[in-house]
Amino acid sequence: MQFKEIIGQERVKQQLVQTVKENRISHAQLFLSPAGSGAVPLAIAYAQYINCLDKRENDSCGECSSCRKYERLIHPDLHFSYPFFASASVKTAVDVLDEWRNMVLGDPYFDMDIWRSKLDAANKQANINIAECHDIIKKLSFKAFEAETKVLIMWLPEYLDKAGNALLKLIEEPPANTLFILIAQSQDQILTTILSRTQIVKIPKLTSEEVTGYLLNTSGLTEHQATDYSFLADGNLIEAKALAADTQNDSSGTFTAWLRMGFGNKVPDLINFTDEAAKWGRENQKNFLKYGVNYLRECCLILSGAEELVKLPPLTFETAKKLSMHVLTLPMAEAIIGELEKAHYHIERNANPKILFLDVSLQLVKIIKFKTLPRGLNIYTINMGCGSCSTGGGCTPNGCKSNGSCGTGGCQTMEVHDWLSNLDMPANYKPFQVTEIKFKGSRKEFFLNSDNIYLEIGELVAVEGPTGGFDVGHVSLTGELVRIQMKRRKTSIDQVVKKIYRKATEADVEKWNAAKGMEWETMHKARKLALDLRLQMKISDVDYQADKTKATFFYTADGRVDFRELIKKMAESFRIRIEMRQIGMRQEAGRLGGIGSCGRELCCSTWLTNFKTVSTAAARYQNLSLNTLKLAGQCGKLKCCLNYELDTYLDALKDIPDRIENLDTEAGYARHQKTDIFKKIMWFSYQGDENWIPVKATRVKEIMAMNKAGKKAPNLKEDAVQIAAPVVVEKSFDYENVVGQDSLTRLDERSRGKNNQNRNNNQKNNRNNQKNNRDRVPAGEKNAQPNSKPQPQQGGQKSQQGGKPQQNQKQQQNAGPKGQQQAVPKPAHVNGPKPQSNKPKQPQQPQGQKPVVKAEGSAVQGEKTEQSKNKSRNNRRKNNNRRNNNNGSENKPAAE
Repeated sequence: MQFKEIIGQERVKQQLVQTVKENRISHAQLFLSPAGSGAVPLAIAYAQYINCLDKRENDSCGECSSCRKYERLIHPDLHFSYPFFASASVKTAVDVLDEWRNMVLGDPYFDMDIWRSKLDAANKQANINIAECHDIIKKLSFKAFEAETKVLIMWLPEYLDKAGNALLKLIEEPPANTLFILIAQSQDQILTTILSRTQIVKIPKLTSEEVTGYLLNTSGLTEHQATDYSFLADGNLIEAKALAADTQNDSSGTFTAWLRMGFGNKVPDLINFTDEAAKWGRENQKNFLKYGVNYLRECCLILSGAEELVKLPPLTFETAKKLSMHVLTLPMAEAIIGELEKAHYHIERNANPKILFLDVSLQLVKIIKFKTLPRGLNIYTINMGCGSCSTGGGCTPNGCKSNGSCGTGGCQTMEVHDWLSNLDMPANYKPFQVTEIKFKGSRKEFFLNSDNIYLEIGELVAVEGPTGGFDVGHVSLTGELVRIQMKRRKTSIDQVVKKIYRKATEADVEKWNAAKGMEWETMHKARKLALDLRLQMKISDVDYQADKTKATFFYTADGRVDFRELIKKMAESFRIRIEMRQIGMRQEAGRLGGIGSCGRELCCSTWLTNFKTVSTAAARYQNLSLNTLKLAGQCGKLKCCLNYELDTYLDALKDIPDRIENLDTEAGYARHQKTDIFKKIMWFSYQGDENWIPVKATRVKEIMAMNKAGKKAPNLKEDAVQIAAPVVVEKSFDYENVVGQDSLTRLDERSRGKNNQNRNNNQKNNRNNQKNNRDRVPAGEKNAQPNSKPQPQQGGQKSQQGGKPQQNQKQQQNAGPKGQQQAVPKPAHVNGPKPQSNKPKQPQQPQGQKPVVKAEGSAVQGEKTEQSKNKSRNNRRKNNNRRNNNNGSENKPAAE
């Protein structure tokens, strides 16, 4: 097979020919192509050109012995491997080699369904088993028979499963002059161990013009039919041939008529259409729905202003343009596409077509006619903010009042505002093919959107992984802003090699969520392994790739860490590829997130990307206290926000003198206390004076100039700035809280007053008891204690000499029946002989009064009565003295 017999793919042909001319043929190549793009004939033509004995400029000769054998696929150094259906008679692929040759020679454009029909294996499972792998190793171990290079073409290596690990050594280090060509359709399903050992050659799908030309040359179709079928096949030549075989299919007119019925709310016509569609058959129904999806995607391109990218026939293009201008909007087209894709999914699983098409028709009426999404939301609120974005419970953001068209993408971190979202692009505008994708943390990368998939900010997409496989991320930026972002990061478009595969499907999202669910447990297990090895490192985060083939471990450490042994243990434990990445403390805080001392989310986890150096000088310039607890952030370093207002402070400090301590004035030296930077006022104080004097910064400069010239400035109080006193707002109570009954501490104040009153009463009683105890001392003992304190006088009688109440105390004690001497009981020796004493004799009792003599029984009772009277008398005396003291009677002479 020669290159000239293959449809299209001119760029790939030139690339393969160039590798042969420059003698840089990779020993293991992976042809990655969609179905129906011609990867199998390309591989055969490539192998034929390598072994051709008389090579032309851009193709093999087709006449030498090697080319003739390649034309019939019987060259002894050409080997094939492909999925087959093992049985008792079929052990390896060689057992069905004749069927394979007949199929390839008959039509080199085929897929798995055609190969299954050739082998009559409708319900069997195909694979490439371990016996086939051993047979490949055996065949390639032999020396080449005729040609210079042995070639093995393996079709669909996705079916290798775990048996493919037996070929790893052979693929990595093959015998001399051995070429592996693997032809795959899905890169995600290939073993990563095989994928990493091959060089990928990407083969694009065929263009609509190439498919249309093939159909016109090989079938009796009109140009309109061929164009419709090529559009519906979307570059798949196998599907285009199948559509050409069914000439009764007119999907274009039927689909537009169906949309008109929905827009006109013609329910009877929709029911008739449902009955007719139920009779088409499953394959025709699937083709109709697929045509509708592709048609509406072309309408989305028209709505986005990219009409030059639309691939529709002229008549169909005019219809789609009118439909997009007058009926459809971009959210409506996306909603209808979602309904058609769900219907296609259910048709494949044998759903009832009549019920299914009727349901889709009713959803079509709701979307086009009543402008309502299937979930009941207004059509213009699609892709708005979620409930946590200050929406007040709805789906319309309250912040910028743009009602969701700002294109911020929701609540994700590191978002960029798309300020070009509301601008109309020119008619000949071509969308920029590079898209910015955001992953976990602050990681963002650029990817090629070579398939022109319509993407909006915030959508989940499946992209090419760094080392094979796929990953899932959010679209963070599209359009011309990506070009500006690439220029800012100094990235050229030639450096962007990874591409976007598709919008993330439900299966992709499930795998992605499952991978993210493993990160927490994996991180703690890795920490335990690091502790067991006594490594001075802290593993702070783990980022799994969506296909669970690779995990990146982020760690912080003070220095270099030898983690070779750790990687071995982690690879044994987790069975994935390990990548260790050291980050700083600030990057760690940005990945983990948190709430700052200001109450907002950390800047490094929301918008800050470059971390500038922060020093304590920034705090000094802003008159902040050099307290490490207040200046440090959650990362343990100085807060990044110290730099935010630093430039403003530095500009303001230009007008304020620095390095100033004292000012020499006529009143003495004035010491600098503080500075208000933005008001440009400086406070000074004199020694011994607690009052601070505010002076303008311009006046301070003048005084400093005077001091430098040897002059003293006048008193600073003359230059003081008058600062308005702060306005104190009086607290006013409403009519419901006039007496303060709503105060939470009202009961505490009342109980505090009661406690104070009880404490005063207790102290008063204690003092009275002490005085009563002193008053109960007998008179004889009083006389024996000359240094004891004198007792206070009776109610209000004080001497006129200096106001002393204790003068002439003895005369008052003997003055009559009301004297204090009578109140005290006499000692036991009152009737006996008097003791000898040098004291002067007491005056004798008057003759008219006789002493009262009582019996022993009544003596005790009389003593208690006298004590109670004495106690009450002392209390009255004390109260009188207190009243006199309060009235100032101590400084006044007694009244006569």
